[in-house]
Amino acid sequence: MFCLTKNANATIGRMKIINHSIISFILVTIPIGFLLLKGYCNAALIVATMLAIAKIIRAPSVYLTNRSTLFWFCIISLCTPIICESFSQLLRGELILRSLDGPSRFILAAVVLIYVSRTNHANRILDRFKKNALIGASVAALLVIFLSQAYARGDRAATYFVDPNSLGIFLAFLAIIGYSSINTLEASIAKSSAKIIGLGLAFYAVIEAGTRAAWLAVLVTFLAYIFTAKRFSTRTRLLLLVFAVSTSWAIYVSSDLVRDRTDLFYENISRISEGTGNYKNNSIGIRLRLLEIDIDLIKKHPFGISDENFPELGDIQTRNPHITRKIWEIRKLAGSHAEIVSQLVKKGPVLGLVSVFSLMIFPLIFYSKAKRYPDLEKSLQPLPYLCIFLVVSSIGAEIFNLKMNSSFWGITLAIFYSAGINFIEQSGNQSRGNIFPNKYAFRSDDRKTN
Repeated sequence: MFCLTKNANATIGRMKIINHSIISFILVTIPIGFLLLKGYCNAALIVATMLAIAKIIRAPSVYLTNRSTLFWFCIISLCTPIICESFSQLLRGELILRSLDGPSRFILAAVVLIYVSRTNHANRILDRFKKNALIGASVAALLVIFLSQAYARGDRAATYFVDPNSLGIFLAFLAIIGYSSINTLEASIAKSSAKIIGLGLAFYAVIEAGTRAAWLAVLVTFLAYIFTAKRFSTRTRLLLLVFAVSTSWAIYVSSDLVRDRTDLFYENISRISEGTGNYKNNSIGIRLRLLEIDIDLIKKHPFGISDENFPELGDIQTRNPHITRKIWEIRKLAGSHAEIVSQLVKKGPVLGLVSVFSLMIFPLIFYSKAKRYPDLEKSLQPLPYLCIFLVVSSIGAEIFNLKMNSSFWGITLAIFYSAGINFIEQSGNQSRGNIFPNKYAFRSDDRKTN
């Protein structure tokens, strides 16, 4: 009888390890499959959430009791987008399930956060996630370079399921995450060189995607990194600034795509400021007229308006007579062309701003709390720069109009939050002993090897 009990306990222990290994594997492979396999990110998030729910249900007190205040703020933050969308629909007196689909991905990410933050592997999952982000960016960049003609949208690179805007933004996004995995001091020269080459390929593909919002966001993020990273001396900052300016100029001179799209941007701005030519129908002019429509919608619909109820051309022209059918069709089919504005239109100014705050600003607050711990600050270093990148990109492109983009940002936040909360809760409970009893741990030596 003793042997049977012992064997049963051993089997249960092995099953726990396998179950956790599956969840970890799914999470860390998301950066690789995100831009390579259609539907992989969404499917992976759903499967990881289902497995996490199964674990939480078996021992809810382990995952939901004795949690830090920061943990609950992170959970609320991830749930905020769907709460805001639900309230806006309730206040409008309608129910549109399709509009709840994208925000619901952040609730799935919150479930993953509840589970991962209570395991002994949270920091290891984050480390592997960052390394695989660079791998995913490199492989996606190679496919873009060698298969760009097959899926190109005009002179802009794309893939069979990712449009140029999303491709440029999220390739850079992966590269920023992956950059922190490069450690030239600890790794071999060959390994560091391979990572740096992969990083270069990723940014080359970002250029080929032709997404000006991503270009600007990369430059602003790099400048923010130069002036805020503690590791740089004043001399190094100046050298990096010279490097940024000279590299930007070299890319402008050598790339026809960058030169043409940059010159077109300045030409459009010039025509608008001077009021010459057909300035209302150029790229910037169209965006400004789309913004006029959105501002009018925000004023008229304080609780937001769904895409399904977008006004007809006649209603738009009643308040903005100069809006043409072409502009109306672009707005109806392609959206706001700016994520922050899109959130305000869909949820109303108040709930929209709350949603934007939860997705792009709260992570900065989380990082400010976490950076009190030097080791943790280093692990979470990409987070504030990802937020800066998203905010700048959101000025010129819609980010979360695709569900896979919402899923990826949600799972990225969940993994960063999990590593931070895990570390903070351990540090805050050292005086009271181990908050992870052995019967809930997946490996008894994880605390030593973590």
